[in-house]
Amino acid sequence: MSRENDSDTSSQAAKATGKPSSPIDTRLAAISTGSIAGLADGSGNHLLALTGIGFVSGSTVQWNGVNLATTYLGPWQLSAVVTSSEYGALPATVTVTNASGASAGFVLQ
Repeated sequence: MSRENDSDTSSQAAKATGKPSSPIDTRLAAISTGSIAGLADGSGNHLLALTGIGFVSGSTVQWNGVNLATTYLGPWQLSAVVTSSEYGALPATVTVTNASGASAGFVLQ
């Protein structure tokens, strides 16, 4: 096979593979640590602090599938308020959702 044929074959493979018509964001959030502490406001609510990667403005923390009021602190940190009734459902599976989808579950006990 000549060198010319090799380049023809590779260009055909590139054409067959193609490219997506629009960029695909495959950056899912990932939780690395989580901690929870009671708030000192007497409400019985708790503050959940998460660190990880892929957090964006608009990310939402979920507690056993329920959306929590979420505060974006940066691409690696989020906080959310867990009500006293939600806190009573420990252990809980926590996820973070963004436009790319949901993170793997992180279990708090």
